[in-house]
Amino acid sequence: MQTTEDPSIAGIIGDSPQILDLKQAVLKVAPRNTTVLITGETGTGKELFAQALHQGSLRRFKPFVRVNCAAIPEALLESELFGYAEGTFTGGKKGGYLGKFALADGGTVFLDEMAELPLALQAKLLRFLEEHEIQRLGESLPRRVNVRVVAATNANLVQLVKYKKFRSDLYYRLNVVTLEIPPLRSRREDIPVLTRAFMKQLNAEYDYRVYRLDADIQRIFDSYHWPGNVRELRNILETAFNLHDGGQELNVGHLPPYLRRWFQEQTERAKTVSLASGVSTVGQVEADAGGERKEGMDETVRREGEAWRGGKVGRRPRASRRPTAKEEKERAFWRPEAQGTIEARGRTNESGEGAKEAGNRAMETGGEAKGAGATAKEAGSGAKEAEGRVSVEGKKVREGAAGTNEEERRNREDRTDKEDRAGEEWGKASKGRGGRDEGRTAGDKGRTRSAEEWDGAGEAITWTEWVNMIGRRSLAEITDLFEGKLLLHLLGSGRNRTEMADLLGISRQALYKKLQKYHPGK
Repeated sequence: MQTTEDPSIAGIIGDSPQILDLKQAVLKVAPRNTTVLITGETGTGKELFAQALHQGSLRRFKPFVRVNCAAIPEALLESELFGYAEGTFTGGKKGGYLGKFALADGGTVFLDEMAELPLALQAKLLRFLEEHEIQRLGESLPRRVNVRVVAATNANLVQLVKYKKFRSDLYYRLNVVTLEIPPLRSRREDIPVLTRAFMKQLNAEYDYRVYRLDADIQRIFDSYHWPGNVRELRNILETAFNLHDGGQELNVGHLPPYLRRWFQEQTERAKTVSLASGVSTVGQVEADAGGERKEGMDETVRREGEAWRGGKVGRRPRASRRPTAKEEKERAFWRPEAQGTIEARGRTNESGEGAKEAGNRAMETGGEAKGAGATAKEAGSGAKEAEGRVSVEGKKVREGAAGTNEEERRNREDRTDKEDRAGEEWGKASKGRGGRDEGRTAGDKGRTRSAEEWDGAGEAITWTEWVNMIGRRSLAEITDLFEGKLLLHLLGSGRNRTEMADLLGISRQALYKKLQKYHPGK
């Protein structure tokens, strides 16, 4: 499209229908010298449209002069706009000052905050727009300048004219072509486009690589009312980049505090409204269902009455006759009080069905408990099998350790003495914690089986002896004790690391980690 290819409007970001229409209007108006009035809330980008008008015209090689009418003191505003001659007042520049209009000769003057002009200066501006002549302060002769005026305001000039705060003739002189910039909240489809463009700019400025927003920020951007419009969006993203702590994504913690508080309040309010509406909806559904049941019952009774009368309502009934017992039973069934009794019975049956379902669930729970017990039994059998495998492995280790030299045996005896002393300390600690009788016996007498017996070719240590040795220790302590003892005796058996890893069924790297954990010096 032409709107996206023309360089004069490249700075206007947005794909909403309103922005696309404005871009087309700018391309049509820019080549002409028509005065343009741009209206819109603060932060909507009115100056960007003024620059687009200047860049799209033949004046783009001449100056574009900005004048903020609200930022200049009222006493100096006339001299700033129209200039002054040398010696007009004390402190003036030597040679005088040309003024903004004279400086922009051949180009464009952008008068921002137009509604802030005092009434006296509005009359002088009106004369300039009509005659294209200015007269500097302290001079008697006017000067002709060729300037295009683009004015902008965020105020309602119609209301200001109504209350005599803005000249009506100046308003109609400015209001030749009006561009109304919509607020950001009315074109939310432009928020993702603007966000991507601003993030690209900020990445280049801060040398970051941030490309994503988390889901909460996207929800905030979609629901926030944006009183500051596009400028506020840019400032929020710049704040997030300043608070960013690394990574490629921004989250709610990077947003300004006032926006985080707003999001929290909206979340709590939404929860409250959701709960309240849920209760109301349930009540309405129940009321509607009750009304439908009542209407159905009334309609059924009416139809039965019509049948007994022999036709439509109001038709003269047939000759009376005594109803049979079957007919009386059917008529009693369709009466409202009978229907209420039937509904009560239905609710009773439903309650009974609910009780049956609860009983079934209880039986299923009992079955699950039985299954858990069977699983526990299987786990116990597995533990016994593991104990048998440990005994076999310990026997193999003892057989390998029997063929070591005398020096290794002396080293094992030294380690055994240390372990005996450790066993006595464990027994004392177990007695202090109030352990079982077996733990106290192990603490008083030391270990039941010495390390020498463990290293030798005797029988494997039994489960009871393990219990006597470990007392009331946790599963983690038992595991550490067993793995440490097993690794210690494997080291003394003369096997290399590969054989040890194969024997334990683990990799060399896992074996190295266990050795570092239990025997760092080895």
